[in-house]
Amino acid sequence: MIDQKKTKVCAYVMTVDSGFAPNPFHGVCTLAVCTPNHMRANLGIDDWIVGIAGQGLRSRLGKSDQWKIIYAMKIGDRQDLDSYYNHPAYLAKIPKLIGSRIEMCGDNFYRRTPEGIKHTRQTNNHEGDFEKQDTNGDRVFIGTEFYYFGSLAIELPQNESWSKLIVQKFQNCAVGLRYLLGGSSRERWGEDEFEKFRDFLKQRQLNWIPNPKDFPPMENPKNQNTCHSKCA
Repeated sequence: MIDQKKTKVCAYVMTVDSGFAPNPFHGVCTLAVCTPNHMRANLGIDDWIVGIAGQGLRSRLGKSDQWKIIYAMKIGDRQDLDSYYNHPAYLAKIPKLIGSRIEMCGDNFYRRTPEGIKHTRQTNNHEGDFEKQDTNGDRVFIGTEFYYFGSLAIELPQNESWSKLIVQKFQNCAVGLRYLLGGSSRERWGEDEFEKFRDFLKQRQLNWIPNPKDFPPMENPKNQNTCHSKCA
C-alpha cells in the first residue's frame, strides 16, 4: 500500500546516458547535477525518479519510435551538494582525472566556499554555464533501490495504462518533469498502476550494471575525461 497523498513519482526525458546523470556506480544511484536539480524538483525520501530515453537517445538505442526506460530509483537519501561532497559514504563518487571510465564519471565535485557552492575542478566538466545550472537546486538525490538499464534500456509495454500515461505526458513536449503520482497533475497513476510499474521493474532487474549507452569510448585515451552529460 502507498500513501498517494505523500508518495510522488516523476519522470523526465534524457538526451544523454553517459553514466554521469544519473551515476549508477559504486552500489548507489545518484542524481547530483543537471536534471532535475536545476528545476528544483520537490522530491524527498521514498519518492521516485524515472529517466525516459528521448528521441535521439532512442535512435542510438536502436529504434526512435520505441519508448524506453533508462533507469528508475527510489530516493533513500537527499543531500545538499556540500554535504554530499563531504559525506564518507559517497567518496567513491568523487571523480578521478585519471582512472577507469567509472572513476572519471563521478558526479561529486561541488562544495561550499565563502563565495558559495563552487566546482572543485576535479574533472574537466567545469564549463561556466553548467556550473550555474548544476548548483541552482543544490540537492542530490540518492537511491539504494534502483533499476538501471543503460544501453540495455527496456521498452515500455504498449498495453499497460501506466506506460501509456508516460508516453502521453511526453509525446507533445519532452522538456521538464512530469508527475506520474502525486504532485498537482490531474492525470496520474492510481495505486494499482504504481504497483504494476514496480513489478515491471522487478521482473526485469539486472544483477549487474550495464554500460551507459553514451559511455565515452576507450579507444582514444585523450577522450577519457567524461563530458558533461548536457541532460535536458
